[in-house]
Amino acid sequence: MAIRRKIWMYPDANPTIGKHFDSNGTASASSVLVNDYLKVTYTMTQTGGNGYLYAFIPTTSYTVQAGDFLEYDIFLESNQPAIGTDVHFSNGALRDAGVTDQNGVSVHPAVDLRPYAYNQWYRRRMPITNSTGGNTIGQTLNYLNVVCELDTAGTYVAYYKNLAITDGNGVGVDDKNSFSLFF
Repeated sequence: MAIRRKIWMYPDANPTIGKHFDSNGTASASSVLVNDYLKVTYTMTQTGGNGYLYAFIPTTSYTVQAGDFLEYDIFLESNQPAIGTDVHFSNGALRDAGVTDQNGVSVHPAVDLRPYAYNQWYRRRMPITNSTGGNTIGQTLNYLNVVCELDTAGTYVAYYKNLAITDGNGVGVDDKNSFSLFF
């Protein structure tokens, strides 16, 4: 696997997640760097309905190439479903495109990753050449979210590392021209 773009870009090498949007305006997320991974704590306040929190990962824009994949590792500390990531392009979002990872698991953040990621690291690899707006080749990857989609109030924790856009097969260009923190 060759890295085409490292996702987490922090000029001060101090990882923080950016603005977020949520279902009722009171949920929150915070992050801290622990060893070689990012710990994200989601505080959900909605009970019932469609509870969600999408927190932005600051990154530089990237133009999608044929054969691009999103790859990352996730570890769920909380025994709760519906924690993951989402990618937004200039023509839509990946979450509703029907894309699956290497095990056929949907990329939508509402999917239950517990069989793969609860109390263990799970490496996800998924193509990013489709989005809700259609083909993403040549489109701009605008931002990435770390997401919690739970309808139960509480505090939930997930860990992320090795988040990158890759070519999926060992051919690509590593982005060495920016400040980056790659886990």
